[in-house]
Amino acid sequence: MSGMDEAVNALKTWQKHDGYVIPTVVAVVLHVLVIAVFAIRWAEPDLRKAEPVPQHIIANVVQEENRAVVQRREEQARQQAAAERARQQRLAEQRRRAEQARQEKARQEQARQQAQRRQEAEKERQQQLQRQQEQQRAEQQAEQRRREQALQQQQQADQQRALERAAAEQQRLERLAEEREAAQQAAREAAAKRAAEIESITATHSDQIRAKIMSAWHFPPGVRREQEVGVRIRLVPTGEVIDVTITSSSGHAALDRSVEQAIRRASPLPVPSDLQAFEQNFRVISMAFRPENAAW
Repeated sequence: MSGMDEAVNALKTWQKHDGYVIPTVVAVVLHVLVIAVFAIRWAEPDLRKAEPVPQHIIANVVQEENRAVVQRREEQARQQAAAERARQQRLAEQRRRAEQARQEKARQEQARQQAQRRQEAEKERQQQLQRQQEQQRAEQQAEQRRREQALQQQQQADQQRALERAAAEQQRLERLAEEREAAQQAAREAAAKRAAEIESITATHSDQIRAKIMSAWHFPPGVRREQEVGVRIRLVPTGEVIDVTITSSSGHAALDRSVEQAIRRASPLPVPSDLQAFEQNFRVISMAFRPENAAW
C-alpha cells in the first residue's frame, strides 16, 4: 500500500504541470499495475516465487518518464525564449521612446529658434516700415506745401481767365445737353426696337417649343381634360434640356411623369440663336400643359 500512496502523491505533484497530464497519468497507471501484480503474486497460497516485471513495461515507464522530462525542458526553454523576446522588445520600445523624446526635444528647440528668428525679423520689418512711413509723411507734407503754393498761383491766374471761359463753357454744356438728349432718344428707340424683336423671337420660339413638346407627349389614359401640370425647364444655348422640375402637380403622378418624359424626348428644344433673347427668356422657362392641348 505504500507503493500506492507514493503513486497517488506523485500524481498530485505531476498534475501541477498542465502540459504533462497524459504522460503522468500513463506512468502512474503503469506503476499501479506493477504494484498490483506484485501484491497478487505475493498473496497466492502456494507462495510461488513472484515473477519479475516484464522488461517492456519497465522500458515503457522509463520512456514515458524521459519523454515528460524532455517535454518539461522544452517547455522551460520556450518560456525562457519568450521571456527573452519580451525583454528585447521592452528594450527596443524603451530605445524607440527615448529616440522619439530626443527628436521631439530637438524639434521643439528648432521650432523655438525659428519662432525667435521670426520675431526678430518681424521686429526689424516693423521698424523699417515705421521709418518708411515717417519718410513718406515728411515727403507728403513737403509735396502738400508745394501743391498749395502752386494752387494759389493757379487760382490767381484762373481768376483772370474765368470770365472768358464761362461763356465758352456754357455753350459747350448746351451742346452736350443736346447731343446727350439725341443719344438718349436714339437709345430709347433702339431699346424699344430691340425689345420688340426679342418679344417677337420669344413668342415664335415659345410656340415652337410648346409644339415640339406637345408632339412628343403621350399622356396616360384616364386623365381629365382640366388637369394641368406646371413645369420649369432649364436649357443651355444649344437647346439641350438640363433639368425639368414639376412646379405644379396635376394630382396624377403618371400624368406629371409623362410631361417630364415628353420634355426630355423633345430635347434639344428650338431656342433662338440670339443670346440676349435666350438669356432673358429661355435660360429658364415655365410652362403649363393640359391633356386637352395634346395630340392623341
